[in-house]
Amino acid sequence: MKKYNQRLFYHLDDLRSDYGMSIKDFCDGVCDRRQYSRYQNSRHIISHKNVIKFYEKLGLSEIEFYYSFYNSDLSEYSELNKLYYDLINRDLKQAGKRIKELRDVEFVSQRTVDFYSFQVYYYQFLRKEVTEAHTIEKLKNLINYDQCLEKKYFNFIDVASLRLIMNIEMSVNNTRTLEFLYDVLLKSEYIYVTSETRNVLPSIYASVARQYGMLDNLNKVLEVSNNGIKYCIQINNMHLLNNLYYYKALSLYKLGNQDSAFIYARKALSVLDIKNDNETLYKLKAVIDKDFGFDSVELFNNFEFEKKGTKMS
Repeated sequence: MKKYNQRLFYHLDDLRSDYGMSIKDFCDGVCDRRQYSRYQNSRHIISHKNVIKFYEKLGLSEIEFYYSFYNSDLSEYSELNKLYYDLINRDLKQAGKRIKELRDVEFVSQRTVDFYSFQVYYYQFLRKEVTEAHTIEKLKNLINYDQCLEKKYFNFIDVASLRLIMNIEMSVNNTRTLEFLYDVLLKSEYIYVTSETRNVLPSIYASVARQYGMLDNLNKVLEVSNNGIKYCIQINNMHLLNNLYYYKALSLYKLGNQDSAFIYARKALSVLDIKNDNETLYKLKAVIDKDFGFDSVELFNNFEFEKKGTKMS
């Protein structure tokens, strides 16, 4: 904890400099200049109380400050975020490299320790180094699963772990975690106490929509994908937006609403084109060709925009 608080102070000092605030003005009402020097040379460790006073002097909220810290060079959290995306995208070669680089790092907070542990379990599962039962046991211990299902407030590790547990459980038709995550996504009483929602929620929406598609519950696929699409657009995040458009398109097609299905299938392909992700684009095109029974290039002929005010669900 001492090392963690020390890093928090160094980040505060970096922010002070970036904000163009003098040390004298920064210290005013918090501590004297001599005490600040002790923080700088690590002779004294800053208290949590003074951390709050300093970031409030910069006009930052708690979420804003800690988000900036976890994405700074002083925290390994930015590397852990990259590792998470590697795993979501199934880039196991790059994920393995990052895990090896992080293996000997002395993490300074329980949050980063838990995040790293989660990703090691995820990596081992994807590489089939461990059994599904072993992975579920590790993840449930990590988040205290039974207690987690009774909670109203969730952090990043909770939701990411629940997603993986759900995917494993669904292989044996266990829908307990799926139904819980559906409630978490669709009901306003659940709250995310993390600044990392934009990094994890798109994958939760996509996974839950996909699993309901496997159960052929098309109405829930539409409900989840609609909310997921709205969320991704709201936060300007295209990660997995193509998946959500595709799940919506396929559900609409199966429900007999072909015209709307074609619009959303085209959007799914367009997202990948915009991202310049040609490999995934060609894979999705092949899937859509098979689903719809024709060359999906035709979706871009006689192009029609979605009419404003038209509800397609």
